Amino acid sequence: MNSLRTGILMAFVLGLSALAPCLDFARLTTSTAFAQNTPPGRLTKEQSQKLIEIRKSAGDITSLIRKKDYDEAEKAITAVEESITAFIAETGATDDNKIIASVRSMLTQQKQMLEKRAAMNADAGEGGEKPTAVSFAKDVAPIINSNCVSCHGADNPRGRLNLSTFAAWKQGGQNGRLLTARSAAQSNLVARISGGQNQMPRGQEALSGAEIKTISDWINQGATFDGTDETKPLRTIVEESMPKLDIARPTGGETVSFSKDIAPFFVAMCVRCHSGPNPRSGFSMETFADMIRGDVLIAGNLEESRLFRLTGGLENPRMPQSDARLTRKNYEDLKKWIQEGIKYDGGDPNIKLADLAAANAPKETPFRDLPAAEQQAFRITRAKELWKQSLRNEASVEHTADNFFAIGNVSEARLKEIADQAAAAQKTLDGIFGAPAQPMWPDRLGIIAFKDHFGYSEFNVTVQRRDIPADMHGHSRSSDDRREAFVVLEDKGLPTSTAQEHSTKFLITRLVTEAYIDRRFPGLPEWVKQGTGVVVAFRDPEAAPYQAAMKQKAASASSLFTSPGDLLRENATGPGGVALSYMMVSVITDSPKGKGFPKFLADLSQSKNLGQSLQANFGVTQDNFAQACWAKIRGQ
Repeated sequence: MNSLRTGILMAFVLGLSALAPCLDFARLTTSTAFAQNTPPGRLTKEQSQKLIEIRKSAGDITSLIRKKDYDEAEKAITAVEESITAFIAETGATDDNKIIASVRSMLTQQKQMLEKRAAMNADAGEGGEKPTAVSFAKDVAPIINSNCVSCHGADNPRGRLNLSTFAAWKQGGQNGRLLTARSAAQSNLVARISGGQNQMPRGQEALSGAEIKTISDWINQGATFDGTDETKPLRTIVEESMPKLDIARPTGGETVSFSKDIAPFFVAMCVRCHSGPNPRSGFSMETFADMIRGDVLIAGNLEESRLFRLTGGLENPRMPQSDARLTRKNYEDLKKWIQEGIKYDGGDPNIKLADLAAANAPKETPFRDLPAAEQQAFRITRAKELWKQSLRNEASVEHTADNFFAIGNVSEARLKEIADQAAAAQKTLDGIFGAPAQPMWPDRLGIIAFKDHFGYSEFNVTVQRRDIPADMHGHSRSSDDRREAFVVLEDKGLPTSTAQEHSTKFLITRLVTEAYIDRRFPGLPEWVKQGTGVVVAFRDPEAAPYQAAMKQKAASASSLFTSPGDLLRENATGPGGVALSYMMVSVITDSPKGKGFPKFLADLSQSKNLGQSLQANFGVTQDNFAQACWAKIRGQ
């Protein structure tokens, strides 16, 4: 049996070079940054990155205040203020810079919060010693649940490490035991969150010093569990450990309903920025309970309700920070709701406001069923909103084509060229997969093009709520309901790919392919979409010099994994992950049975079962495929 399995694997791997690729994909190579001079009066990319780092430091202060680390919070505020002063002196920047202004505003809010919380703490006791014990349920679980469980949950335990329950913590992961009681220095958990090449959480902002100290202190104190049940999900433990909220309920005489009148415009204008593990300014509006804990609403008191002051323009920075503004009805409803006692009529205060608003919203025609003209109007409006959200004060140009709407701060001629390249990519895809019976994008695919990395980085920070590495230059976004359908890229202006850099044409082809695949074969794994995008982009002979760079990135990224199976479980979506995805898809497309790739995509989209689709179309198991990918990526 072993010899038979080995024979099947060898036949599959050797078959990669037996025949010419069915799609005749060209080869690739590496890249260097495309140098640009900094215009007078404008920050350099390095200076902009430094300013972003200062903003990150300011964002950590809210967490310190909420953990009652008041001394550390005060020191951190002083440090950020000194950093801003030094930055202005060094660069000549002014408070008109939107990032500096946002940091100033954030510090003002934090000072007010610090003063209020410190005063409340002083009133609660006579200056006695603060308890030193760290609680798993109250202190540790919230940090891990917000930052780690999305990648180490019960359904997706990367590195075979499940952090969704304390019982699972005891089992450890592929690197062994997670905790060594009373020794943070010897605990794998602390080692992985404290820095180094493999620092966690991967691809996200690192934990703050205060958060790492909290976890370390808990371990040094014995790493004891103080919840009611070790098998309960961390989210449940966190909710149970929170102080019981005093929620005011309607008595029947109210004229404004939170669920029907307030929640819908909060969701439309506020929740996008104030949700997730790192909500803007540390204030979450994901649930009603989150809002109440934020201390920004005072029943019956408009003057002290900071949320009202910010949204009503009575205090800066005015919210929301996009072009969206409260309507007169929104304003009056919010005002009346606060005056009537911030009554909550939505049942469980821990359900998401988005779900609450959706449940009470009038039934709408699904986006995909709207007339093409309405879809196109929405796409144009949405693209303009996204542009303003990322670079509010930067002028833009627009170009409308049959299947695309492009917007950016490149020249008009360049924007048209990018749209033409997108149209050429779609034509190529129709040739590979067959022209669809209906238009692929009756709503037009949005294209957002930035002339530099700063603009693209700002889009990711303000819209996608994430920081990106310096060598990431574009991505695609498609939602299941089709409302979101766009590609975003940094146009480096390189006309053809070199041994050190890919061209914009290569990037736009890759991104349009991802969007095309997402629309035509919904529900595919990320590595399939990304890998197919690169494979199609390399059909252009001009892209051939970039092959070595792609292979090198894949080999380097694979060093983070310990076995072939990890490629399918942990394939990342960053730059290294794109290279891995390409190598994995090319194992299929370069094989003797590569012509079956379109049918494979259709089967996988329908069944969502990789092993079954591989076996049906190529006669190999999922394990054999993973081993073939491993061998190709590592040059074996």
